[in-house]
Amino acid sequence: MHDQNPSRPVTAAPNESLLKLRLITCSQSQDDARKWLLSFEIIETSAVFGPQFAEPGKTVEGFSFENFQDFKPGDTVSARAEYLGGAHHGYYQLTRPEKAD
Repeated sequence: MHDQNPSRPVTAAPNESLLKLRLITCSQSQDDARKWLLSFEIIETSAVFGPQFAEPGKTVEGFSFENFQDFKPGDTVSARAEYLGGAHHGYYQLTRPEKAD
């Protein structure tokens, strides 16, 4: 018999998407200078592998260990993203960000 504990978090399967997003907030973490804390609106998405969690029009939270110093709120950015979290809450880890049109 399997343990059906509903309070146990369910983590997302390995996944990666290409996102085009509009940056809303962007700040360096006070706990780790290499980490950038982000919020953004998803404009476009396409799955690279695994399940697709990103939905155009949603505003979500994320982070990156890439340098976001040259980005500012309002910028349109293209990046690879992995959704980390569960069914009700999670974060997107962004890699390879580039300014987009």
